[in-house]
Amino acid sequence: MDDRVLADLGPDERKLLGIFARYGRDGRAITTASLTAHAGFGLDRKRLSEALRKLAGRGLITEGGDDPFIGAPVAYRLVRPLPAKGAEERPSGPADQQTRHR
Repeated sequence: MDDRVLADLGPDERKLLGIFARYGRDGRAITTASLTAHAGFGLDRKRLSEALRKLAGRGLITEGGDDPFIGAPVAYRLVRPLPAKGAEERPSGPADQQTRHR
């Protein structure tokens, strides 16, 4: 993610992004109930709503989709899935390809 987008995030938004990076890295949606539990917000729904609104406003998350069940919890997901852990560290250039074929 772009550092400029992340620069002005507060601690609640950073905590939620960490949860998305850990459990929703591949684009899975996470319910608000699960986000509340993992972030440790307790019953403070206003705090969660504010942090989610800020993340959505910056284009980092989006609603998880339409749920056919009435009263089902709302879910959110990252707009773009994050690369797998360690993917940035692995070289993938021509030099790496040559060493594998030797």
